Amino acid sequence: MDAAKLTFKALNKRIDELPAHASIQFTTSKRELRGYFIGLGAGFLAFTAGKLLPSNMTTVVITATLLAVELIALAIAMIPPRPWRIPGFLSERSAYADQLDHDMLHYEELLAWLRTFPKEQLEFMAGYVAERREFLQTKQPLLTGSIDKLGALPIVVAVFLQFSNLRWPLQITWPELIFALVLAWMYWTCLLTVSLQFRARLYELVLKRAIEPPGTLT
Repeated sequence: MDAAKLTFKALNKRIDELPAHASIQFTTSKRELRGYFIGLGAGFLAFTAGKLLPSNMTTVVITATLLAVELIALAIAMIPPRPWRIPGFLSERSAYADQLDHDMLHYEELLAWLRTFPKEQLEFMAGYVAERREFLQTKQPLLTGSIDKLGALPIVVAVFLQFSNLRWPLQITWPELIFALVLAWMYWTCLLTVSLQFRARLYELVLKRAIEPPGTLT
């Protein structure tokens, strides 16, 4: 690749192609994103069906099926990555050390690739992505305040409240449906924003590290 053509798209592709270690996962996987999306969508459709369709056995079957899809999708999204193990101090420390050993080699290869590009370009891209990441951080508190890292907890609470108050026929008003849809959309947007922040931070770290001479630490 020509050194003058380094782009964030190329850097993103290079990072995505890095072999992932299975022991610990910090980023939101495609499986989790799809599970949350399908689960939230199925839950909303279940309430909509219960509200719009006539109160008969067909409606019960449709609503129950959508609720089952919601539970299965959310359960799949919350399943931890393999290998599954019982958490413990020693096992977690060992797994983390194993991950560091695994990632360090690929991290060095990524830095070596970045150092083939002009230093001035790396410095400009590092400063630019740092500014964009700060902009993302200033936007998110408008929706979440200081609770932007609850992860799956809001989903668990929402599902619990949904099924604890479940009655047939469903007694749901249109304002409640609209409010539930807005909440789901806001949570999904926040989830995507946090994912972008993680990736922008990674861009910034590797670009700044690549600017430094090999074998140095700051």
